[in-house]
Amino acid sequence: MIALALVSCTRKEESVAEMKNGAFKIDVRSQEFNNSGVINMDVCVASASDSEFPKGNLQCFLNGYDFVGLKARWVSQHEIEVSFNCGRVSAFNNYAVVSVKGALPVEFHAVLRDNANCRSSGDGHP
Repeated sequence: MIALALVSCTRKEESVAEMKNGAFKIDVRSQEFNNSGVINMDVCVASASDSEFPKGNLQCFLNGYDFVGLKARWVSQHEIEVSFNCGRVSAFNNYAVVSVKGALPVEFHAVLRDNANCRSSGDGHP
């Protein structure tokens, strides 16, 4: 009962940016829960016509938090570059697959560039 009460009080701020490339797009989602100050980020690929953020990990390249200078860009039709100056990577896959109804799955490849430009504040956080 207590867990249910805590879940119902959770406040989430979310934004999604998208970069289209023909029939596909890169979705970059940021989420903050309960004004925690921790910004969770996900970088995924999806069909350009999808209006919702991808629900499975098969379409996602990167999950992490507190990124500074996070950028995702198309390098070619099936190649994506993800870069950042500072942040924490929780998970990274260098490939993702999008299955469009009635067609063969399409595979995308990603390259991760960490510019290693973090300056520590002395408390263990960038």
